[in-house]
Amino acid sequence: MEKGIQAGIGLGTVWRTSCQARFQWLGGVEYAYTPRISGSASARMFGGNLDANSSLVYSRYFINGRYHFQPFDHMDFYAGPGLGFDNTSFQTIRNDLGSSAADSNVSSCQEAFDFNGPSLGGEMGLGWLPVQRFGLTASNSFEVNYQEKLRYTFSLGAAIRLIDLWLRLQNNLSSAWVYMDWVNTQTWGVPDAENSFLLGFSVGF
Repeated sequence: MEKGIQAGIGLGTVWRTSCQARFQWLGGVEYAYTPRISGSASARMFGGNLDANSSLVYSRYFINGRYHFQPFDHMDFYAGPGLGFDNTSFQTIRNDLGSSAADSNVSSCQEAFDFNGPSLGGEMGLGWLPVQRFGLTASNSFEVNYQEKLRYTFSLGAAIRLIDLWLRLQNNLSSAWVYMDWVNTQTWGVPDAENSFLLGFSVGF
């Protein structure tokens, strides 16, 4: 989009080695102020059972600014800073789970809730439309929190453009996509990575 608002939502699973799979939900809004400059806000929530006795719900929020440039037709590169934060009481979570960690696999899932507090970071990525109705995406981002923990994320995605398929969509929207993303997240110094798949839908106005 050269200008306007893009909003989307995705649902999926997230898991790490020796830790049961959990659900996740991701929603966001991006405003393209000009073809070169955009800003976005998003929220991520994941949770589920860590073992038979313990469960977790984790919410985290992000604000990003992006500068875009298009070296070729149908391709967009972007880069920019980001801010992350949350409103989850992680001390309460640690206290609640600490008593059961010795009798369960909770300790192997600790990184799922151990990256918290405000963070600063950056992101770069690209989107490519090789054919009119099919797109590919890739991104790489990092964030450092107040505990000086470094987390970096790499993602790949594919999207199908729906705006050309229904006349009603063309009359009311400037874009419409359905997409699938694979996301790999790693905390520096921690051996296990976190992997997730997201199936989502986004529209532009």
